[in-house]
Amino acid sequence: MANSVGSFGDLELPVEMKLDQNKTMSINTESFKGGILHYAGRVELNSLKDFIVASMRNNKWKLVGEASYDYTLLAFTKPNKTCMVVLAEGLGGSLGKTHATLYVTADLSSSGNVNPFGESTMQ
Repeated sequence: MANSVGSFGDLELPVEMKLDQNKTMSINTESFKGGILHYAGRVELNSLKDFIVASMRNNKWKLVGEASYDYTLLAFTKPNKTCMVVLAEGLGGSLGKTHATLYVTADLSSSGNVNPFGESTMQ
């Protein structure tokens, strides 16, 4: 079972992951859509990572980078879009909540007739 992330229909997380409004912000203009979306839930970190990688692949995102130490960072791209996902175990390790922070950008100007400032390019 999966839920869409924010207003991004091509991003999904397991239903156990809940949005934390206090750690989330977004921007939406004519030419740009993006934000920092923070989710937390009782999901094992590695299974969450596997879910995200599979879901992103199914939604035509390309995994372009991965790094792990205390956190796991996954970087994805799509034409005119980027998404970085940072995964971390909360206090209590596997007994606590797992956190997922998504940094999402979508350049809407490249798919329409506006420049990056939202101004029409039509003459």
